[in-house]
Formats: sequence, structure tokens, C-alpha cells
Amino acid sequence: MTNLSITNTLMIILLALRRLKNPLSEDELDTLRNEGFALETSPEYWEDIEETLMTIVEENEELNWHFQTIKKELELVEEIPTEFLPTWEELETELTYGDSEPVTFGVEPDDNPDITPTIVAASTILKSGDPTQLVLNLSSLKRLQFALDEFSATKPRYINTGFYTLDNTELIETNQPLALHRPLGNRAHNFSSVSYILKVNVGDFWGICSPKKSIPEQLLIPFYEKEESLEMDVVVNSFDVRVDSPQQKLQLPKKGNSDFVDFRIFLTRTGRQTIDIDLLFHGHLLQSKRVEVYVVQHSGDVAPESAFPVQDAYITWTRSAILNPDELKIFKEKPRRLTIVTERDIDYNRIGLRFYDTTGKDLGCQHSRLTDDSLTQMLAALRTQLVKSMNAYAGTIGSTEGVLTKHLGQLAAIGRKFYLALLPGLAKQENRVDRSDKLKVDLEPETIIQVAPLSSQLGVPWELLYERKIEKYREGRITLCPTWKEHGSKPEDCPSYGTEEEARVVCPHSFWGYRYIIEQLPCKITPHTSAPQHSLPLLIRNQLPLQFKAIVFNDFKQLNNHWEKLHTLASEDLLKFLRIDSLDKLQPALSDSNNPADILYFYTHGGSDDFGTPYLEVGDGEQIELIDLDAWNVNFKEHQSLVVLNACDSADYTPDNFENLLQFFCDRGAAGVIGTQCEVKEKLADAFILNFFQSFLQQNPAGEALFKSRQSLLREHLDPRGLTYSLFASADVKLAQKVIE
Repeated sequence: MTNLSITNTLMIILLALRRLKNPLSEDELDTLRNEGFALETSPEYWEDIEETLMTIVEENEELNWHFQTIKKELELVEEIPTEFLPTWEELETELTYGDSEPVTFGVEPDDNPDITPTIVAASTILKSGDPTQLVLNLSSLKRLQFALDEFSATKPRYINTGFYTLDNTELIETNQPLALHRPLGNRAHNFSSVSYILKVNVGDFWGICSPKKSIPEQLLIPFYEKEESLEMDVVVNSFDVRVDSPQQKLQLPKKGNSDFVDFRIFLTRTGRQTIDIDLLFHGHLLQSKRVEVYVVQHSGDVAPESAFPVQDAYITWTRSAILNPDELKIFKEKPRRLTIVTERDIDYNRIGLRFYDTTGKDLGCQHSRLTDDSLTQMLAALRTQLVKSMNAYAGTIGSTEGVLTKHLGQLAAIGRKFYLALLPGLAKQENRVDRSDKLKVDLEPETIIQVAPLSSQLGVPWELLYERKIEKYREGRITLCPTWKEHGSKPEDCPSYGTEEEARVVCPHSFWGYRYIIEQLPCKITPHTSAPQHSLPLLIRNQLPLQFKAIVFNDFKQLNNHWEKLHTLASEDLLKFLRIDSLDKLQPALSDSNNPADILYFYTHGGSDDFGTPYLEVGDGEQIELIDLDAWNVNFKEHQSLVVLNACDSADYTPDNFENLLQFFCDRGAAGVIGTQCEVKEKLADAFILNFFQSFLQQNPAGEALFKSRQSLLREHLDPRGLTYSLFASADVKLAQKVIE
């Protein structure tokens, strides 16, 4: 048991008690009662308590069988995710005897910061005298039982791959390089080009590297209820390796191994090369695997020592494998019509974007090529224009149609350049001419576009992409679509669509941020590292009142007015606020696992220092940086909060940045982050985010709430600055309990 944490051990014991059919003896009940009191009063003596508890378990044949079974089942999921652990709110309502009042805890949450809800739940149940009955009330155990039932039904399965000779008979050993040429017959100096077969399947592990991250099997459970096999899309892409028929279908049975799909590949150069394998289902990217292979000039050549391993593979991106039944229902009902997967070429500093369109049965994929430098320049230009628009509306919300025309026109021009540079198949010279081989995407308005993060950084303003042709803004030449408020959101709904005037008419509906809901999923994995210890949730497990922690900057002129407006969102019995206005208050508030925030809201000043280190100014101007949050051991694994960074430049990142607050919060288990692409003015920060909270607290998904807030600001105030805000979470994430009717 020394390899299990106190949390895992106690949860396994409680779940074993939940499964127990035969009653415990009086001696066993007495011993459990004593250990429950010991756990309550002296948890620091856990090793002694554990030894006694394990003696009871091991001497009870049925209990021990359940314990060992559960322990083995948990090995498949590596560790218990936080959404399956008890919360303080659950303990207060669930640990009751029949119709009686809630059980009184011997240890209160504030008595000891090391006391967790799991420890209190275990001590309360063990000392109750009727643990097998009381344990049935704990909803976290029901959630964990559901997950284990599903996981135990199948072994973990992996994306597997290996290289074969063209005749498909011989597997190239993983310690052997591939070759660009091979001898032609018996002629020593004549060579022919070599092509290979890349075999891919899903199932028991084989092939390159070692099994580390299985596919997110549980996400598929609802779909297997009516089907014995599911049709997956497997797409193979590479910067340099040419792939014949890169998109293929794979039938994944409910259990066991899939058949193989074969991809013929053609090598184009020597040296280390990469191949990316994406597994998609219903438009959702499930997992991405990168294969690295070293290519020598001629078969039989020896690779240099620095090239080893000559064949390597690792997972670069994966969805969460653990969702509860309510979240699985959301996942099933919300397929993704467009997924954008982004990766970097390890040798040439190129960024590739892969576009997957899942309208009907067809899957489209094309490449774009950018470098970190060109992306950095593009982001700087985009954000510079956003700042100009931000300053044009300084001190007010909205303006005239003339001001809107100017700034929508300028944003459309830079957004169009962004669109041409990112999307494949468009003309390169002068970025003026569209071509017929561009990416064809026919998406309905308010479609959710899924983006796997670019490079190792989050923060790309996809909302600013402008889909249709537009001239450079010139006052008097560019006009605003006169019917944009009345006509629909499809391109053809605009009266200027397809006419000679189209390129001189700016239509808001051509911005991605006004037509689509965009989610940037923080699921990238650093090569050869362990999988995240938390899932990307679709529900924030709030109770009522919702816990709203607000970190504020005292020098804001609108602060008191903003604070009063926040309090008008809901009554105190539904929405509980904690105002944090100093560094001394911030550290304990972020570290308090006993009273976690459902929404962690930063209404602060933000920026970066001369070294590019991002910071947030709180209270009277005290700056906090990522190293502060790390030093305070900030994490959201016990309770996954939505983090709202309503601060200047909170999502203003480029590939050059070595620190990233967005990624930090996501890596530490936050349900997601909302951030800004440039500086924001106080009145905008006040109006926009209040509109968002009004919708989100009604239990609308975060993506929809952000989209509607952006639309509202534009329609009601002629203000385009809602394009500044971006979502780094699942668009479907929402509250478990409604706060506003």
C-alpha cells in the first residue's frame, strides 16, 4: 500500500465497502469505528491507521477481493480524477442517516488546511457504526463507480503504428532507419527511390515506442450502446513525407483490436522527419500521435549515433478520458463540424495547420505553413489594430455607424490577411487572389469550431479571421453592409455577396467571432511526459450559492460601480462573493481548497515586463507573476474553476513567450480560461463581462455566452471590441446548477 496516496487508499476502501454484500462483524465495525475517530483527530498518524485498516481488509475475504479489484481497475486510469472525489458541499448534504440531520463532522474544513473532503468523508463513514449503508449516500463514489464499470469492460487501447516494406510483408524493426534509395538489381551504383507502408490500428499495443497514453475510451461509451463498432477518421500528415490517400476510415469495435489501415508514404529527403497521425470521431479530435523517423541516403547505410532513436513516437494531444454521465451526454449531442489541428516541424521551425471538415461523411484536410517568426509578426499586427479600435472607443461604449465602419473595415482588412495566411490553398503573392483549391467549409452560423493549440502557446485570436474578400480600408470607399442587422449570418444572406461591390462592403457576419463559436482546447502534451492528472470538464460542479472569488485592482475608476453591478446578478443565497484586494488576501484565497471558487474572476490590470514576463496587478498595484502562483502551489484539481482574466493583454501571447498564464491555469486543472487579446478599457471590461455572466449564470455554455455577449455589444452599441475576448476551454462547459432563472 505504500505506493498509494491517502486519498486513493481511502477511496478504494470506501468503494469496496459500497460493493460489499455480506455484513461486517461487530469486531470489524468496532475497529473501523476506532480508526474513523483516529483519522478524524490524528490524520498525521496515517501510516498506523492505514496498517490497521488494511488488516481488516485483508482478513475479510470479500472485502479484500473488492479492494484488490478496484485497485487494479484504477491502474487503468492512473489516478482518481478530482471530479470523482467528495466536495465539502456534498458532505454537508449527503452524509445523513435516513431523514435525520446531516452528520456532524469532528473536523471542520478550517481547522487544518491538510484535511481534505476525502479524509472527512472516510472518517465520518468509518466511525458511523453503519459504514456500508452511509457510504451509499456519497455521490462522488457513484460517479467513480460508473467510470470504473465502463473502464473495466475493456482493456486500454492505443494508436499503434509501424513501417512496412512496400510489399506489406516485412515490418521494419524500430531500431532501423528508413532509406531514401535502394540498390537497383545487382548494379552497385544504380539506385531507385523507396516507398513504404505506414500501418495504423487501434488496439493492444505494438510498434514504435512504448504504451503510455491510451485513447480516451470512455468518450465512446454512449455511442457503443447501439453500435458494435464505430467509424473513426484516421488522417496522416507530414511536412516533408508525401502521403498517398492521407484520409482513411477505421472501424473500431467495442472491444479488441481494429483492422489495419495502410498509408503509402514517399520520402523526399534524408535526416529526421515527422509524421502526424490524428484520430477523429464525429469531428472531435480524440488524440494526435507524432512519429519521428530518421532517413538515410541508401538502404544499408548506418545512421549516425546522434540520430537514435531512429524511430520514435509520442502523443502530442489528447482529450480527457474521464467524464461523468451528464458530460458524456453533452459530448454525444455536440459533434464538431470543423477541427483545426496545429503542430510544429522540429527541424525547420514551420507551423502547420490541419483542417478537418466533418460535414456528412467527407473529411477534408489541407496544410498551411507558417514559421514562429511570421506568426509573431501577424499576431503583433492583429493586436495593434485591436488596440487602435480599443482607443477609438475610450471612455464610452459604442459610437456612430461611421466609427463602426472605419474600425470594422480596418479589422476586416487585417483579419483577411490573417485568413489568407492561415488557410491553405489560397494565393501567396500579395494575398489578393482566391483560388479554387481553397479549403471548402460550409458551416452553419454558431457552429462550434474546435482548435487544438498552436505550437506550445495558447492565445491566437481566431475570432478576427475575416472570410470574404475585402479591400484595404480607405475612408469613403469601404462601406458598412446596410442590412447587417436584418439579414442572416450565412455569406449569401448579405446583399453584396457575389457582386462587384462585395470587396468594398464590410459585413460583420464574415468575422469568425460573429459567425462561429470558437474553442481553443488546452490539451497539448509535451513529448514523453505523463498524461494530465485532470480532465477537461464540461460541467463546473457548483452548489448554491455559487462561490465567486473576485480579485480586483483598487485604482480602477469603475471598480465600485462594477462591484455593485455584479451583486445585482443574483441574490446572496444564490451567489456568494469574496472580494480580494491585496496580495496578502490573494495567496490564502487561491490556496484554500476547503472553499474553492466556482468562478475565479480577475478584474485587474495586466501586462508584461521588459523580459516578456506576464503579470497581473492586484490591490494597490502589487504585481503577481507565474512564479508566485507556482510558489503558492495553486491548483484546481480538487475543484475545477472557470478562470476569467478580465485584464489587459491576458491572452496576448506569441510563440516567443516562455511564460503563459493561460497555460498555467489550464495545466493546474482549471475548467478553462477566458482572456483578452490586447489592452481593454474599463467601461468595455465592465459592460462585456457583465453581459457574459448574465448568460453564463443562466447555465448557458461558456462558448455560447461569450458569443452572445460579443453579438450584443455589436448590435446594441455598434461596438466591435467584443472580438478582443477569447475562450480557452470546451465551448460546452457550463454550470451544474443554474444561478439565474
